[in-house]
Amino acid sequence: RRVLFRSPLIDNIPAELRQFLPPKIVVRVDEDGFIQEITDMFDNENHNLNSKIEAQKEILKRKDEIMGKVYKDLKSKDKWVRTSALVTSIIIETGIRPGNRNNGITEGEKVVKTFGAVTLKGRHLKFHKDKVEIRFKGKKGTLNKAVILDPKIISALKRVATTGGDLFPDYDYDDLNKYFSANFSELNITDFRKLKATEEVFSCLLQERDNLYKRIKS
Repeated sequence: RRVLFRSPLIDNIPAELRQFLPPKIVVRVDEDGFIQEITDMFDNENHNLNSKIEAQKEILKRKDEIMGKVYKDLKSKDKWVRTSALVTSIIIETGIRPGNRNNGITEGEKVVKTFGAVTLKGRHLKFHKDKVEIRFKGKKGTLNKAVILDPKIISALKRVATTGGDLFPDYDYDDLNKYFSANFSELNITDFRKLKATEEVFSCLLQERDNLYKRIKS
């Protein structure tokens, strides 16, 4: 059964902890009153932690299939398909946000444009012998830095980064969403960002493992 425990939570959880919790929480309890599951976003079952974990498992299970499709589409004769595959591959490789044409932040009296994979410009890329560095101002004006090592993606980027202007001038988030709906309908664009973030955290934990063990022991 489902019980909305907002009032008891407010009464029992200190304010300094509540500031880190979503404004709406749904708590599912069993017949004895023990908590079984907690969800946020107005009990949106498509966005709870379990569904996000399952999405990550699905990507890992199908990663070769997904990348095979993306690599194939990078060579498509259809420009829209090629662009969709390249934007998708950038997101998978780096974990950066998709971005949108109208994204920006207010600095003083000016609106400063911010960027994502869809709205990258040639000036955001720096090509090296075996990698591409990406630097741009992203959401909330935060400096985003990423590196692409995949030779197939680098080759595709070289073909579109011929000037300092837009890499994908006639392309937007709606196009990317359409590509995902057609090819990966059970997954969300952000699922690939979450996977990249999880991989990065896991990598850092492995690097710090010995130090962590020492700290835990002490």
